[in-house]
Amino acid sequence: MAQNDITYENIDVFTIKQLSEILGVDGIISGNLDLNILLSKGISTDFSFIDYFSGDANYGRIGIKISDATTGKLLWKYEKKINKKSGRNTEDLIDRMMKLATRKFPYDREKKRDRKKKGNG
Repeated sequence: MAQNDITYENIDVFTIKQLSEILGVDGIISGNLDLNILLSKGISTDFSFIDYFSGDANYGRIGIKISDATTGKLLWKYEKKINKKSGRNTEDLIDRMMKLATRKFPYDREKKRDRKKKGNG
């Protein structure tokens, strides 16, 4: 990416097709994390009625997308609200969210098993 002058600051000006061509891939996995609080220092996981009723129990949102390289079209998307149950800190949050996302991932285990049996996977 650096060889093509692509940085965090300018990656959003490139299309899925352009990025896929540059990287030589057939799809792009991307994601976003929007936080309303600073999780890096950790948060209390104790339930609070005050937080619940005031709306402070909503800490943000996390999203993961898979897009097709040829068409640039969105193939799959997973979004989840971040709250006290999501994790105590950023590392916890990302780990838990990725585990939840993989359960929803459109992947057929049977097809993978079949490919392994045939020697193709």
